[in-house]
Parts: sequence; C-alpha cells; structure tokens
Amino acid sequence: MHTSTISDQTVRETLACYDDAGLFAGILLRNDIVAEFDNGMTTILQQSLSGKQPIHFMPTEVSDDIKGYSSYILRITGSLINGQKVVVNITAIDVRPCFMGIYSKAEKSSLAFYLNECGLESKMDMPIHRMNKYYKRALKEPDSMSAEQIREVAKYCNIDALSCQQLMVKYNAINEYREVASVAFLSLFDAYYFAGDMKVCNLLSASAWQRRILTSMISSQQTETGKYPEAYIYPPVKGLENRRLVTGLDFTSLYLNLIITYNLSPDKIILSQEHAVSVEQSDKKLHKIEFLFNNNPQRAWSVQHNNISEEKGLYTSVLEYLSGKRNEMKKRLAPLKEKKEDMDLVISSMGKSLSLSEAIEQILANVE
Repeated sequence: MHTSTISDQTVRETLACYDDAGLFAGILLRNDIVAEFDNGMTTILQQSLSGKQPIHFMPTEVSDDIKGYSSYILRITGSLINGQKVVVNITAIDVRPCFMGIYSKAEKSSLAFYLNECGLESKMDMPIHRMNKYYKRALKEPDSMSAEQIREVAKYCNIDALSCQQLMVKYNAINEYREVASVAFLSLFDAYYFAGDMKVCNLLSASAWQRRILTSMISSQQTETGKYPEAYIYPPVKGLENRRLVTGLDFTSLYLNLIITYNLSPDKIILSQEHAVSVEQSDKKLHKIEFLFNNNPQRAWSVQHNNISEEKGLYTSVLEYLSGKRNEMKKRLAPLKEKKEDMDLVISSMGKSLSLSEAIEQILANVE
C-alpha cells in the first residue's frame, strides 16, 4: 500500500493515494466491475494506479449486477490539472429524504429503521468513529490486521449501497428533483455579482455533469457583506502549493470576455511543458501564459477553442450561455421600458388623490 498526503490550502483535507495491491487484495476493484461501455478506461485506470498518478476524470458507467440490483461502489478523489480537487463518486438517489417523506410521522430516521419497516434485511453496523479508526490505522500500520479491517469497511460500503437500492426498488421512490435543485436562468451580472444561494453552483454543476465532471455542492460559509452583499465567496490562500500556483480571478477587474476568448477554464489549462508539446502535436493551438511569481517565471498554456464548442472549457461555455440569456433578457425587457415609465406616472398621479381611471385619463390628456 502506498500513501501520500497532499495538503490543499483551499480545502483542509488529506488525500490518500492507493495502488492496486496490499490491503485491497480480495476486494472487487474497478477493473473487475466494469464489463461494458469501458472505452479503454480500465487500462488507463490500471496504469494510473500502478504508477501512483493522479486520476483526473473517469466514466460513470461503473456498476455491477448483484442479486438483481445495480450496485455502485466506486469513489475516487483526484486533482484537476490546476490543482483543484474533484471527487468521482458514482451515487444513486438520496434515500433518507425520500423515506422521511414516506414516514413523516416516524420518530426515527435511519437506514436500519427504514429497512426494518419494509421487512428487509438490516445492514451491517459500523459506526463512523470505528471506520475512521480503521482508516487511520491503515495509514500508519499497513499490516495484515489493517488489511482485514479495510476489507470489512469495503464489505460495509457494499451492503450499505445495496440496502439503499433495495429500499428504492421496494417503494419505487424517486426524488422530486424540482424541489432538490433548481437551475435558474440569471443574467450574467446577477449570476456573478449577486449570486444568491446555490444558483451559480447548480448551473455550473449541470454543465459539468454533461462533460462527465462531478463537482462538490458543499457551499462556503463566507458571504460578502460589502460591495456585493450575500454573494458566496471562495477566497483561495494565494501562493505556491504542491508546485502549483494558487491564485484567484477577480471578476471586477478581469473582464469575462477574456475568459471566453482565451478559454481560461480549469479543464483547458495546461501546466507542464511536456503536456503542452503533446497537445500541440495533436494539431491543437495553445495560448501561452507567462508571469513572474516571487521572481520565478511561471508558465501555463490554455487550449484555443477556435469557436468550436467541443474545445470550449466549462467556464467558457457557461459564461457564453449566461451572456446569451442576458442579451435575450435585455431584448425582451426593452419594450417594457416605456410602459414602466407610464405606470410610474400613473402611480405618482394616484398619490394626488386621483382614482386609477382618473390618473390614466389625465396622463393621456397631457400626452395629446
């Protein structure tokens, strides 16, 4: 077992990278589960694991039919090319909110309780503190006992996932997604400067899902109280971390058109010379980015999109979409401008003890 901890200043977590030997002996690996729709990703994953390389993206067709149920058991944490973390998590419908609605008057709310109420076999019991204890021990002492404990954790995860799906099949229950997430069409200005709640996150996540990129929905607790009140803020700790530059984009000074023009999106930024050469050899053109940081030259490249939708990054595509909606909204609201001015006159006239009809007649007479 190979472990390496990676400190990330923007998200206080520890990542563990595992190879495909040692503690996972006897446990179904991703290569064992994927049977079809693989598109060569099994070989790529195997090479990444054996070489302890970061895994950026993976397909979502990861399932195995166990006793008639599709079981989803894979979760891998890796890094995007710009150092941001991405969690590839094959997940099903959230069971608890569904059954809280079905058993709205129940005093308990747990998977074990719902399984018992539905006459299904109870899941394994493994408190979270025990699971954390096993993980910590496995990191410090990778021996035979740790291997057995990790296998126990894997078995628990399999049974837990299968139990959730048995419940969903039992009731044929599906989340009411219209209540769970609402992707709103916002103007470009509102979306980035008055971004209330999770609206922007939902829109970005919806676009990321289409590209097989999963994003975290954990919201920042920091909100702006000054110039842009209530906007959610994600301030990075600037500096060099893990040989990667950590910085932030100031939307008040960096025009959004620059992001669109130069394709400044995490999935289209290249940080190594070798990768840049490889991409250029595939007949793609790059924008070169150079600047000094602590008197040290920093280089990066962004892939030119040439106005081809497939080449546009996540940020670029979402910004173009929002910009189009903004222009469409302005066009539709333009004819209402004069009507609004007329209504303002009517309202001001009604303040002079005139009725609505009298105020309208007076304004029409003045126009004539």
